[in-house]
Parts: sequence; C-alpha cells; structure tokens
Amino acid sequence: MGIFSNLALDIIGSVIAAVIGWMFSKWIKNRIVNRKILHEQNRLLIAIGYEFYKEGLTKFHFSRDDYGRTLSSYLDTATTSISIVSISLGLTNKEGRFTDLFRKKLAQNDHFVIAVSLINPNNPSLIKVVADTLDIQPDKLHNEITEMLKDLLDCHQHLTTAERSRFKILVHDCFPMGSVIMLDATPTSGTIQIETKLYKTARNDSFGFQLTRESSFFERNYTAWSRVIADSKKIERKDLSRQRNRKLEKGGKK
Repeated sequence: MGIFSNLALDIIGSVIAAVIGWMFSKWIKNRIVNRKILHEQNRLLIAIGYEFYKEGLTKFHFSRDDYGRTLSSYLDTATTSISIVSISLGLTNKEGRFTDLFRKKLAQNDHFVIAVSLINPNNPSLIKVVADTLDIQPDKLHNEITEMLKDLLDCHQHLTTAERSRFKILVHDCFPMGSVIMLDATPTSGTIQIETKLYKTARNDSFGFQLTRESSFFERNYTAWSRVIADSKKIERKDLSRQRNRKLEKGGKK
C-alpha cells in the first residue's frame, strides 16, 4: 500500500509541477506579449505626438467640455489682437458678455485690435444651409446672429473714435469648416483655436484643436482664416433693421 501511495503522490506532484510550469510559461508569454503591445502603443503615441508637435498642434478637444475654461477667460489671455470667425457666438456669449471684455481690451492697449465675423443674417440661403447643419430652425439661427451683432454694434457705438477704428464687426457669406479664434496671431506665431461643427449634432459636442507653434500647418490655417475675414464685409445697425423690415413686408403680403 505504501508503494502505491508514494506512486500516487509522485504522480500528483508531477501534475501539480506541470500545471505550475504551464501557468508560469503562460504568464511569461503574456508578459512578453503585453510588453510588445505596450511598446507598440508607446511607439505610436510617440509618433503621433511628434507629428502633432511638428505641426504645432498642442491641444485636442473632443468636445466643448474638454476646454476646462470659459471662452471669455480664454479671450482675455490675448495681448495684441483677437480675431473670431463664428456662426453666431450666441451660445458661448451666455458664459459672459464678450462686449465687456472687448471694451476693456481696447481701452487698456492703444494698439489692440479686434475683428469678429459672423454668418451673414441677411443671406437667407446661407442661413438655411447652416441651420440645417446645426439641426435648428432658420429663424432661431437668424435671431441668434442678429442679437449678437446688435450687442457688438452697441458696444462699438459707445467706444471712442480711436477704439472704433480698431474694432471690426463683419459678416461673411460662406460656410467654413467650422469656427476659429486667433489670439495675437501672425503667420508664424500666436494661438489658433479651431472648432468643427458636426452635422446635425449638438454644438457642445463639437471637437477642435489648438495650434501654437510655427509650422506649415499653422501658416495654412492662419492664411485661410485670415482670408475669410478679408472677404467679409462690414455690417451696420441699419442693415439689421432693413432685413427685419423685409421680413415684415413679406409677412404682410401673405
């Protein structure tokens, strides 16, 4: 009986040793595989990071929640200029009145310049296209833009003559890929923040990125967005009233 007991113990011991050996080899193999995966992930991250760095891309925002600050506080970091191309600025203006910030910036620095260009509310075809993209009613979008322009024009009216010359309020008749904010921007320096508009998606879910280093990508974006501003046209309070009158006349004919 003792011989069989010893034999059984030897067999059990061999099985346990084999199981332990198998588990250990599998653990080693998994560690090697995981290290390879980790190494590959690190290699990809470094490669992507290098491309971002080379092209001047320093931040990527997957939604507006990723900004971690209000737009007003971001604009307040500018020291020489603010350039904005946007649809309406309506929603973000609720974070804090931009006009108060603009007035302060223009008064503090005699060389500070501001340019704001919004979608032309007097272009019904463009309003319809943009409203459809944002999945809102054209009248709602038209009102957003008009109210923002009124705020800007009221601010402009209460500035000094010198300050008015450094504050451009414009409208554009195109629908760029999204919107942009350029702070202290030149072809080779400054900050460019670009935000896209996803089709029929909440504006809070818009993603974007920031460029802060000299690169060909930075220069291309600066040139393209500056071109939008250059092609934009000045708008005055009477232009908004004229559009309102046209709508009233149209309604009266019905």
